[in-house]
Amino acid sequence: MIKTYLFRIWLLLILGLVTSAIISCNKDNDDKKESSNNSDCSNPPVIASVDSIQFRTYEIVNLQGLGTPPFTYSVDSLPFDENPVKDKLFFGKHFAYTKDANGCCSERFDFTMVPPPIIIPIFFSMDTDSTITNE
Repeated sequence: MIKTYLFRIWLLLILGLVTSAIISCNKDNDDKKESSNNSDCSNPPVIASVDSIQFRTYEIVNLQGLGTPPFTYSVDSLPFDENPVKDKLFFGKHFAYTKDANGCCSERFDFTMVPPPIIIPIFFSMDTDSTITNE
């Protein structure tokens, strides 16, 4: 799994999608803080859920009372930003992180975007006014 993660980061760096200004959470550190920050992370943020709010739009929801506001959010190793709402995500598996003002990161939160079901009627016919009706 770590090799896959490192390969993805390497691929993103090669493609120029990730810049040196992006600071990600240090996953190997037990206290879940950034490698560049020496602050106390005894109370890191925790992601409660990732909720669907529209078609291909999701909101990252933190547990109340954990971490130090303001929070920044990231999905799929993209840069952290202040907006908990992420849109234009593709269907499939994703992961999210939350980082607080001290640089403390949440645990990885895995979620899956499931496409809406396609419902095809058993039989349909065109009416004279060109509307589709079930019969």
